[in-house]
Amino acid sequence: MGSNLSTSIQWTIKIGLLMSAATGIVLIGLSSLVTTHPIMATAVTIDLLFTIPIAYYFIIRKTSVQKITVVPVFFVCLLAAYAMVENETSGLLQAVTKFGVPAIELFVLGYLGFRIYRTRQAFADEAVSGRDLMERLRSAFVRELKPAAVARAAAFEVGTFIYAFIKWRRPVGIGFTYRKLNGPVSLMMVFLFLLTAETAIAHILLAMLSPTAAWIATALSIYFAIQIVAHLKAMWMRPIVLTNNELLIRCGILGDAAIRLDNIVKIEKLPYGSEPLSFEYVLTPLGRLSQPNISLYLNEDASVYGVYGIEKRVSRIFFTVDEPDRFVSAVAKSL
Repeated sequence: MGSNLSTSIQWTIKIGLLMSAATGIVLIGLSSLVTTHPIMATAVTIDLLFTIPIAYYFIIRKTSVQKITVVPVFFVCLLAAYAMVENETSGLLQAVTKFGVPAIELFVLGYLGFRIYRTRQAFADEAVSGRDLMERLRSAFVRELKPAAVARAAAFEVGTFIYAFIKWRRPVGIGFTYRKLNGPVSLMMVFLFLLTAETAIAHILLAMLSPTAAWIATALSIYFAIQIVAHLKAMWMRPIVLTNNELLIRCGILGDAAIRLDNIVKIEKLPYGSEPLSFEYVLTPLGRLSQPNISLYLNEDASVYGVYGIEKRVSRIFFTVDEPDRFVSAVAKSL
């Protein structure tokens, strides 16, 4: 507790000093000093382009904040310099723009390429873990990208694209399915058809008012349709799996959880019509629109990863299995 408080105080002091320095530089840049004293304009430009980004780097260099964030800070400072002191230091700004910006762009491209390579290697390393595509992507992205929430969201988007357009082979003869009860496949197919028809009609009507709005709405509908297709395919390709020491609960692209068997206190089949408001975390193909038939009680909170990799710690999970009696029996025998 004391360590966390000390770290928080240090961060507050560092950020406060940086913001105070930046505020002072901006105030000088907006004053008449930059026009009456050219040396002040040069000093402000140098502080904006070099002092602030360098100071920011030294503040974050030993933290979990990505060093690449120095780049957007630099570009913000460059825009600020153009807005405040362009006429007085146009030669310096033009030189930085001509030579510095292309160099930074090459660095960023190289950095992204390196990160992509590292993430690809991390994904290959995760193959021995026994996890499926979505789980391996999430682990690989979290290993190579920070913060973890952004990495999990990026992994979700990549996994959704792969399930929608690339991955077609599904595992045969393993695990437990969850796509037959409550008719999720039929309902989503109908919804996908309606979404396609309504998108075309809405695009025509919106285009009469604003072509830009029409294309934005259409793009959002296409994005949503891709997620539906990915979810439909993932329900076949991501079965619930019981291993020697884990229960891998999956539900298309809507979420998954890896639960240690020694962390399971109780598993039971839910009676039909159970009150949905009492469910702590529902993991079914249609979300809370469909009825779960399995409840899992845990000794310790476990992580469940939902849409966009959003993590939630729960002690109870409610989900759907097509053969609940066989599933409960299999899990109970493994405990």
